[in-house]
Amino acid sequence: MSQDGVSLSSLESLHRSPDSQMASAVTGSLVYRQRWNRDRRTHQDVEAGYEVRSAVDGLGSDLSYTRHLGRARYAFENGRHSGVIAEVFAGGISGEAPLFERFTLGDSATLRGWNKFELAPIGGNRVFHQSLEYRFHGAALFLDTGSVWDDGASHKLRASTGFGFHTEHVFLTVAFPLNAPGTDAAFMMGVRF
Repeated sequence: MSQDGVSLSSLESLHRSPDSQMASAVTGSLVYRQRWNRDRRTHQDVEAGYEVRSAVDGLGSDLSYTRHLGRARYAFENGRHSGVIAEVFAGGISGEAPLFERFTLGDSATLRGWNKFELAPIGGNRVFHQSLEYRFHGAALFLDTGSVWDDGASHKLRASTGFGFHTEHVFLTVAFPLNAPGTDAAFMMGVRF
């Protein structure tokens, strides 16, 4: 499956200046999905994708950048009550991208237990993340690793682990950063619509 399009964004200055910038980009993506059913209760899902966003002068963009992101996800489910989920993604940005295009980690889905403002307050132009999660009757155990940094700067691989409870519409998670100076835990909860 392929998705293409155009994104037109006007950026207003935070310094109360009358100046604004356009960040207009051409977007494209490719996604592959496959499901294998062994029987009525057991199945495996694989999803892989690549996304590119490129700001171009032809759309009146004041910023020039290209953003690449590759993702892969594997899920094994044995009945409705147990399963394993493995995910990985990596990306890079070349040029001058606006803040909303920069990569971040440290939220309720990536490097759980870390605070994104401690890792990279304005994000980075390089990212790597992987996650392994086991679920049984709604209970979940996970291990996340990843790094976000700017090209040319040193980067540090971070890790976190934790447990939680997941249903189709609600999640509760307690996460612990493993290689942080402190031992603070993060509690997260949310509703999915």
